[in-house]
Amino acid sequence: MAGQFYLSSEERQLLADWRREGMSMREAARRLRRSPSTISRELRRNSSEEGAYQAELADQRYRFRRQRSGILERDRRLALYVADLLIDG
Repeated sequence: MAGQFYLSSEERQLLADWRREGMSMREAARRLRRSPSTISRELRRNSSEEGAYQAELADQRYRFRRQRSGILERDRRLALYVADLLIDG
């Protein structure tokens, strides 16, 4: 798993279970064969406002951050141009 920067859903579930058991970030990183900084970043970005780490919430937060709008959503002129072309056939 070296070289991967984001955790999978399965890894997030393991991390959540281990954190509830009181496992340290470093031990979780060792078991997942990840950098401690990857685990630290995951916990910082995806924990609830109260500081609890829940795998399902973490997965939702990750997916939300990864969403990108399409170019036609970002560029109104281009969207109008494409719409005109489609209307003209």
